[in-house]
Amino acid sequence: MKSTWLLTLILPLITSCAGTNTTVMTALGAAPYMDEVVCHDRDCDIYWERSQIWIVNHCHWRIQLSTDSVIMTYGQGSDQNYAFTVTKEPQTDGGYMIYLEPSHGSWAFGTSPNAKDVKRAFYYYIEHGVDLLADVRGLGPGLK
Repeated sequence: MKSTWLLTLILPLITSCAGTNTTVMTALGAAPYMDEVVCHDRDCDIYWERSQIWIVNHCHWRIQLSTDSVIMTYGQGSDQNYAFTVTKEPQTDGGYMIYLEPSHGSWAFGTSPNAKDVKRAFYYYIEHGVDLLADVRGLGPGLK
């Protein structure tokens, strides 16, 4: 009897850690998973501007640092709201690699969308200018 009661308490927590809800998956559609975006010339300026806009629109925390090569928010690893670090790294061919590192401190209870899907939405936005999560209820600031 006790194990059944305990299971009914723990199961929702476990499943919330499993990943992203159906609404988010539908919104993301066929957006591919990527570890970074590589850009050249004028595209890099546009991608970097879009990076800043996406962070402002989806982060619960304020921007702590914004330079030509790093955007970092407050809140690194402090609770269930995502904090972000975006880096623009020069490549040997004259282009740049832009990559996102989302983090939050509440891994015990999970976050939706998961970090992989946050990256999918971010990279899709900086490449295409379309925010796939803009109309998903509850996924504005903080992505929680």
